[in-house]
Amino acid sequence: MAKILHASGSGYFPYCIQESLDSKYAIWPLEKAMQTYWRVRTWTFSASGTVRIYDYPEAGDITDLPIDTSLSEIQSGSIFDDPYTSEDQLVCGGGFYKNDPETSDKFATIEFGGATKVDNLYDSGMQGVIYDINSAEFLFGTNYNSWSVSVLGNDLPMDVNLFPSEYEEEIISMSATLTPTLWWSYDGMYDTTTGEPL
Repeated sequence: MAKILHASGSGYFPYCIQESLDSKYAIWPLEKAMQTYWRVRTWTFSASGTVRIYDYPEAGDITDLPIDTSLSEIQSGSIFDDPYTSEDQLVCGGGFYKNDPETSDKFATIEFGGATKVDNLYDSGMQGVIYDINSAEFLFGTNYNSWSVSVLGNDLPMDVNLFPSEYEEEIISMSATLTPTLWWSYDGMYDTTTGEPL
């Protein structure tokens, strides 16, 4: 992978790398951690699981119902309606976005804070929210711990919030993935559909 130097940060991330002994930050090798910001151009999020509903009148006292969502074309950019069109824009900071939360029932925001190093593993500072009014709110980053989302082959902690209901509900299973669907090419160095070197 080509090395990208950022003028005000560590040379690897938009912010300086902090060192820690806390294993919650030990997620990716350096190259994978860098890919989350510098290499991926668009993501697709998908999640599915089972919600247990208590005192559900149509099905007796307890019933299990599926819950799922997906959101594609979560784009690299600085704001919801300003997707990046060139890798050069990444040095100004930014994140990934899909739809405006003020006007949409389904949206995504993925932002980046400071990167953290634990031994030889890193957290890129990735924090995200996927909101689907017909499903749930999915929050991921190192500060969550109920479930996890698979990102570039490793698990990033995730919480899932169900929306208020007249019934008592409990999530009994959940799996989620955040998958790159388009990559930056860096002047033809990488295949934009696979991210592999050309």
